Amino acid sequence: MRLLSKDEILNYQEELNIKMDNIITLIDLYDNNFLIYNINKNIFEKLNIVDETIFDKTNTIENYLKLLKNYN
Repeated sequence: MRLLSKDEILNYQEELNIKMDNIITLIDLYDNNFLIYNINKNIFEKLNIVDETIFDKTNTIENYLKLLKNYN
């Protein structure tokens, strides 16, 4: 995992070549997956940028980290 830089966060549409609005990209989870904050839904989600699929929705980053622990 890698926390995105300020420039990557502000320019995510160009950096990641996606056309999604109302999200804040936060962490590069590798394998084309990113942890994002969905502004409209007020939740954190995992986004796959290849097919723009969203999954693993959660209310807090802490809950997301717990979810990650379960995968390992």
